[in-house]
Amino acid sequence: MTTEAAPTSSAAVHPGGRADLAALVAELESRPMSQFRTLPEPAAAAERRAVAIGDDELANRARLLVAGALLREGRSGEGGRAAHQVLAWAERNGTPYLIARTHREIAIFYRQVGDSATALTHAVQCVAHLTDDVAPVIRARHLLSLATALDETGSSAEAERRFREALQVATAVGDHELTLYILNNLAYTATETGDEPAARGYIEHMRDVQARSGAPFSANELDTIARVEMMSGRHDAVEATLRAVLEAGQTAVLGNEGDAFAECLLTLAEARRAAGRHEATQEALDAALRMCDERGLHAIRARVREEQALLYASGCPP
Repeated sequence: MTTEAAPTSSAAVHPGGRADLAALVAELESRPMSQFRTLPEPAAAAERRAVAIGDDELANRARLLVAGALLREGRSGEGGRAAHQVLAWAERNGTPYLIARTHREIAIFYRQVGDSATALTHAVQCVAHLTDDVAPVIRARHLLSLATALDETGSSAEAERRFREALQVATAVGDHELTLYILNNLAYTATETGDEPAARGYIEHMRDVQARSGAPFSANELDTIARVEMMSGRHDAVEATLRAVLEAGQTAVLGNEGDAFAECLLTLAEARRAAGRHEATQEALDAALRMCDERGLHAIRARVREEQALLYASGCPP
């Protein structure tokens, strides 16, 4: 497993409790993105310890870990508010590492609520504030956030450059999870541009990496695989790919982003409509809409409404 170390802060060099606490926070920050569920409890405890010893920087780094976990759980409002509070402190106190990390979480927040332009603003800053001594995998994560924001605002060529830069770093350090994450984004982008050969090439690369890592695909990755199948009109393959995600109470598939399962439902709805299965399409859209409302996923909610309009246009009565 690849680990990441935060830049050495002034708190980390103090003896005793501060050094131990700084090491703990750095370890929590270094955990793979799929392990976000393991963060809230130890991060909250670390924040309490930091407050007790008067170390505001460590307290805010720990607070940001909780905010990030909230965002990935789909609790967009709570996570976004907490991240903005940390950013305000970090900017007042001039802490580049924390500023960079906070801008990344806020970029994720704005992406979830459908404000792509503001997400891009924060994604640019999350890379701009990285210092030269930041760990390679943290740099790759920030480049990935920037690439995603660029892609969603129409800067496809610059997005691909950043995706490939992040991929080079992740591959070099042997981080299979992050490599899969980046390849997944590249494959999804290829589906949006209609480049099926490229999309299938990325999926094959993903399967190779997944086989080496032994970890199952996440909901995000299965959604992309399903969208590639949909490019060929293989609607039954879409159902088969997403079945493991959508069978309530029977799945061990993880959604590592707050919008992952809603994306899967929307993909399923599109495939079912294309196959002429109107009643099943409506079921998927209803489930997606409920999830969007529960999690504040305004961007996907708008796409669900668009798909609903297409369903009505295809002859399904409202």
